[in-house]
Formats: sequence, structure tokens, C-alpha cells
Amino acid sequence: MMGATHYNLGIFYYVLFSTVPFLISVPFLGSQCITLAGILVAGIAALLADADQQHSKFNLDVNPVTGAAVGIVDTIKEIIITIIGLIMTVGLGILILYYSKTIIAQLEAVPKVGKYAYNLTYSIAIFLILVGVTGKRTIRHIPIIGAIYNSLHRMIDKGANLIKRVLIFLIYVSLGAVTIVYNYSYLHDGIVYIIGLLFVAVAIFPHRTFLHSLDGGLLLFSLSALYLSNKIGYTYLANAFIIGYFSHLYLSDILTKEGVPLSCIPTVIKALRLHEILNKFKVYRAIYRVLNIRIVIPLTETGSREGSIFELFYVAVVMIVAIIAFFKIPHASLKLI
Repeated sequence: MMGATHYNLGIFYYVLFSTVPFLISVPFLGSQCITLAGILVAGIAALLADADQQHSKFNLDVNPVTGAAVGIVDTIKEIIITIIGLIMTVGLGILILYYSKTIIAQLEAVPKVGKYAYNLTYSIAIFLILVGVTGKRTIRHIPIIGAIYNSLHRMIDKGANLIKRVLIFLIYVSLGAVTIVYNYSYLHDGIVYIIGLLFVAVAIFPHRTFLHSLDGGLLLFSLSALYLSNKIGYTYLANAFIIGYFSHLYLSDILTKEGVPLSCIPTVIKALRLHEILNKFKVYRAIYRVLNIRIVIPLTETGSREGSIFELFYVAVVMIVAIIAFFKIPHASLKLI
């Protein structure tokens, strides 16, 4: 599902798990109070599972480092594309005007065209200049020029996407390495090592694998959230985090055609290149088939028109239920922190 959908569902499910009596009693998910800090944490946690995707809302809007890196690359890309467009339109138009006498003379020698040489030359030059000034969309449809422009545009897009992937990879690996080295030098805390390794996992594992699994993303990030919330003295924030992350996996993405993996173990084994070695053992193959299952309730397809309608309807229903629960259940209240 889309990032905005995950964010909204994470918040509304946090409200539900903090107000509805039988949901409050759910281990690790039920919360005893609603706070603005908890709402923020639940929303961010609901986006975190997509941190392994370069264009995710988490990397663009939540993480300031990756957001800045992607923003700079996109800005440079747009500047380059704009310059190319101007060269191919305004530049070419000015060039035609500069050599207009020569071009007109050559066109006058062409049968059936010669009498229109003057008007044709200046019309094309003015048209190209106007297209360059008014915008990029028209350039795409100009014969020959449009084909060249579109090819260059695709090449630049591919190059920019590659640079963004590399930058995001380096950012998360660097964060992980710094965390691990700092912990080794000063803290000597096992949970901090896990946090450092989670940064690295974001960088190296494909989308909808490690971060979307129960025993990988949900378990390890929840453990880290419990540790950090205890450190700062607000343990209830861990519940908000777990609700948000859980909602992403098992109340949202499980409803898409791609589903979510049962376990991250198959992905880790393949990453370590152990699958081919272990695959010759019958017991391993049996366990692998089970762990490699994807949990799917295929109600929607992300990015499709029908999927967008489904997401809007789903968010609206959960929002209405959450609002009713908040105002109708006596013990429900909202605090700052």
C-alpha cells in the first residue's frame, strides 16, 4: 500500500488498540493511553517497514539524511533535464535564426517548398523558442527532437535512480557501522549492536523481505523500540511503535497481492549463499518450504486505480471506527506525552 495509507492506518489502529477494551488487553499491542507522542511514533513506525525502498515516504519525508540526499539528486536531475530541453528548443531556435539566411537560401532551392522558405524558417525557430519557454511536455511530442529528448530523459532518470540507491545504501551502512563501532568502544550493549545491524539490513535486503517479516523486521525493531523507550522512561511508546509496525505488515500489506513473508530466514540464508549448500538435505528443504511461504489475502493491488479506491475506503472505515471508539468509550483520553 501507499505510504500515506500506512501512516494513517498506523495512527488510527493505535487509537483503536488504546481505546477498545478487548484490544487493550492484546499482548505488546494494547496500549493504556493515547498521547500525541504515541500518535507520532505509531505513524513513523508504520512507515519504517518501507525504509528499504528508495522512494518510500520514510526515506523522503521522515529520514532527513536520505530525504536531503534524494532531494539534491532530484534537483540536479531536473536542472540537467531543463538545460537539455532548452538547448534542444531555445538553443536550436536561436541557431536557426542566426543562420536563417543560409537556411532560407537552401530551402528556396527545394521544389514546392521554396516559396514558403522564409515563413517556414522563422515559424520553426519561433515555435522551438516558445516550446522551450513554456514547458517540457510539448518537447516530448516534437518529431525527432522529442524522440532524442525522451531517450536522454530516460537515461538521466536511470542514472539518477542508481545514484539515489547507492547514496541510500551508503547512508544506512554508515549509520550501522557508526552505531556498532561506537557501541563497541563505549556502551558494550547487545541491543545497540542489533540496532546497528538493523541499519545495515535496511541497506542490503530487497523490499518486502527482511523488514516485512515477523522474525526480522517486526521482532528486532520492536525489541529495539522496547529498549529505547525504557532508556528514555516512556515505555508506552514501545506499544505505539509495535502497533504502527504491526499495522503495516499484518493489517495492510498482507491484503495486497504481494503479501508479506512468513520469515526472513530464507532471505538471510540466500544472502549468505548457504541455500545451495543446505538444499541437498531433505529436512532443510521441508523447513525452507514452510518458512518461504508468503502470507497473502489478495484484496488489492498497490498502485492500481482499484487499489487506490480500496485504500481510501479502508482508511475511511478505520478512521470512523477509531473516532467513534475514542468519543464513545469512557476511559479514552488524549495526553501530550
